Amino acid sequence: EAIDRPVGYCERNGIDHLAASPQVILPGYLLRAFGVLFYYAFISFSKPWKARDPRSRYFIGVGAFNLVRRDAYLAIGGHEQLRLRPDDDMKLGKVLKRSGFQQDAVDGTGQVRVEWYRSLGEMIRGFEKNMFSGVDYSVALSLLGGLAQLALGVAPLAAIAFVGGSAQLLLGAQIAVSLLAFGILARRVGVSPAVAPAYPIVVALFVYILWRTMILNLVQGGLRWRGTFYSLRELKANRV
Repeated sequence: EAIDRPVGYCERNGIDHLAASPQVILPGYLLRAFGVLFYYAFISFSKPWKARDPRSRYFIGVGAFNLVRRDAYLAIGGHEQLRLRPDDDMKLGKVLKRSGFQQDAVDGTGQVRVEWYRSLGEMIRGFEKNMFSGVDYSVALSLLGGLAQLALGVAPLAAIAFVGGSAQLLLGAQIAVSLLAFGILARRVGVSPAVAPAYPIVVALFVYILWRTMILNLVQGGLRWRGTFYSLRELKANRV
């Protein structure tokens, strides 16, 4: 059914590339909370509901489920353009859309499941591969993106003890709205809303992973993945 339904959907709607968001399996309270934050960051960045609009610059790709029409895949030369892209799942969607093929995104909950990471350490190491590539190896984007996350998710909590009066009330309201929104989003992706209090913690963790990955790539001059070293010069040269 997980194959039959998407193929039928593509045939009925003239879709060449269909991405489906999976149900992500993560053990433990903190990892589940991080999964919710990552989902929020992903949809905020990629805006998957706009992928179907050929006039929109937004595109979509999901490593857990990218269904591509064979003719479309061959027309773009397969993965040849993506050989040195750690984020090849997303960039596959970009190349297909740029080539004029029709794409769409659907919710794969109940049909597609993927065990993502089994521990916090595994997750931190796993992101070494593609977190920096996600901002196109831009130090400025990495720094500004991290600061924006901290300003929204951590700064209000850190500042509320040092202000009073209306400023404290406003910060309290912002924190309450953020936690409520995070709990609602958690329920939307099949996670207990009880992870909401971990929101500031996982924001700080997200920024730590983002900046750690950037520093490692810059200090090492590239990234080492599964026993192979890829130089930053090579990776940057293959812009898609």
